[in-house]
Amino acid sequence: MVSEPAEPPIRVRGLVLPAALASLLASGRWQHPGDDVIRRALPWFEAPLHFLPSVSAVESQSRVLDTDADDDWSSRYFHVTRRTREPGHYLPLPWLDAGLALMIAVNRDPGDDLAIALDYRSEDGSPVVVGSDAWTYPRGHLCAPCACQFYFSFGNGRKAVSAAMTASVETIVRESRPLVSNPNIPSCCLELLLLKA
Repeated sequence: MVSEPAEPPIRVRGLVLPAALASLLASGRWQHPGDDVIRRALPWFEAPLHFLPSVSAVESQSRVLDTDADDDWSSRYFHVTRRTREPGHYLPLPWLDAGLALMIAVNRDPGDDLAIALDYRSEDGSPVVVGSDAWTYPRGHLCAPCACQFYFSFGNGRKAVSAAMTASVETIVRESRPLVSNPNIPSCCLELLLLKA
């Protein structure tokens, strides 16, 4: 039996989007869960967020990181730089590396200066989800240790995320590939998948 070749991962600015997020964006299911849900899950955000609805929106908004990193004042104000993985250049949160981050949500209202981003600075290249609000202190927050846990933190998003992850698992099983070593399913998400069953 010949299996269909796996679809290549979706890349934005050279970074691989997590499979579940790519699926949610493609199907239009990456949606804001409601201001009350956000306030409960991420209480440090005092202003409303806008979840970016497409891969092109993620790419467009993420380009702003380059502009901020290249301008001295903006770099210091928004805590965006480059080359944070080079020896001697590591800067912890609230700093982001423009080349190793993708925006997935931004402020709904102009001037609020909010962002939720995938931060790819980990040793294995898998993103953590971080948030920043330029008007509160401290500015940088870890929202979730992996993208899957972030998606699952919003109750009404569980079904959509679960479907996206299940589709990835079914493809892996159909192709007889090992589940644990598959790059589309981070190890931290296996427990979430088992809980869904």
